[in-house]
Amino acid sequence: MVDMRHSEGRHGGEKRMPLRGLAAIVLCLALLTSLMSMPFSALAETLTVGSAVQVTGTGGDGLNVRSSAVSSGTIVGAEKDGARGVILEGPVAGGTFIWWRVQWKSGVIGWSVDTYLKVAVPSPIPSAPTALGATAGVESVVLSWSPPEDPGTAPITAWRIYRDSHANPSTLVATLNVGDQGFDTRTWTDGPMLLGGRSYWYAVKAVNANGASDLCAGVQVIPQAAPMPSGVFFLPPELDFGGDQTSLVLTLQNAGSTPVTFGVTPGASWL
Repeated sequence: MVDMRHSEGRHGGEKRMPLRGLAAIVLCLALLTSLMSMPFSALAETLTVGSAVQVTGTGGDGLNVRSSAVSSGTIVGAEKDGARGVILEGPVAGGTFIWWRVQWKSGVIGWSVDTYLKVAVPSPIPSAPTALGATAGVESVVLSWSPPEDPGTAPITAWRIYRDSHANPSTLVATLNVGDQGFDTRTWTDGPMLLGGRSYWYAVKAVNANGASDLCAGVQVIPQAAPMPSGVFFLPPELDFGGDQTSLVLTLQNAGSTPVTFGVTPGASWL
């Protein structure tokens, strides 16, 4: 008798009693006959090398991943319901099971039984971008990232960039749309004008016509502080544009450098 309730589940055994001799042969013939009797269209929808698959129906036990296509193979991992992967090899008949070698998104690679595998339904929205990196500049940060592992069922049309002073950035600071500089290369520069020496956290979402992905894993970066100029400057706290005067020209002189002249007009912002 075979207990299939938790066949190859995380905590369940493959078999309660092994099938031997004639019983095993009959079972193999039954499986072969079942496959041969299936219409071609049905076979085309079954698992095959290259199929994206996901774990389903383990009841929370999870699916064992083994080093070889036998129930005695070393367990190298376990994947929970909903876990996704790609079939690399198979099918292989081992014991009373059909086995497939799967590369799981968790990074584990090994053999799992097909009892709890099904062809993965494509997600309409993309998964989160990957490999977000940040390079500190002078009062600036350069971000770069990689595409999502799952692009969704529609092309990616935008990248949303979030920044905050804490580890879970949620303030949208920029959106790169198709055609914008940095969209294709997946790069964006924040600044100048960031506070040097202060910590910033960034994260990115991918967007398509169906919606936005989750935030990718955040990254922390500390921009460099701008060097202070030599010399002493005095700027009045208020500028008086009295009478008919509509502008004021200021000239700043660094020690040993060329004077810098710029205009200031009423209502304008300047630094």
